Amino acid sequence: MDENCLFCKIINKEIPSFIINETKTFITVLDINPANLGHCLIIPKEHVPFSSMITKEVYNEISKEIKRLSVLFLRVLKSRGSSMFIANGGVAGQRVPHCVIHVIPRYLEDGLNLNIQANEISEEEIKEVYAKFITPQKE
Repeated sequence: MDENCLFCKIINKEIPSFIINETKTFITVLDINPANLGHCLIIPKEHVPFSSMITKEVYNEISKEIKRLSVLFLRVLKSRGSSMFIANGGVAGQRVPHCVIHVIPRYLEDGLNLNIQANEISEEEIKEVYAKFITPQKE
């Protein structure tokens, strides 16, 4: 835990929140600045800044929670789908250095734009990245 972290304060209930679910490894709350009504945040209880630092076991639990929320959105909120994302680092839009998984109910014509624009990247550049990904990396 980080005593100055907004999400650690939510986990410790120092900041009031609308808790949807809580386990020993994560807490799910309604986002108070939602992209859409019902937007949830799944917050791992361990203070880690990036999703790559979450253990496999916690990821498995979070995956089940994402599925549970998606079904809940469809049944209770009558959503038409859902979007999920994790921002790792400031350049990706992360505002607080504590990993958070966003799960957002989606509706027809909700105006929320999460469309990723394609960049023009040459086949040669793609091949270079491919080679790096399949070649064992030294740590």
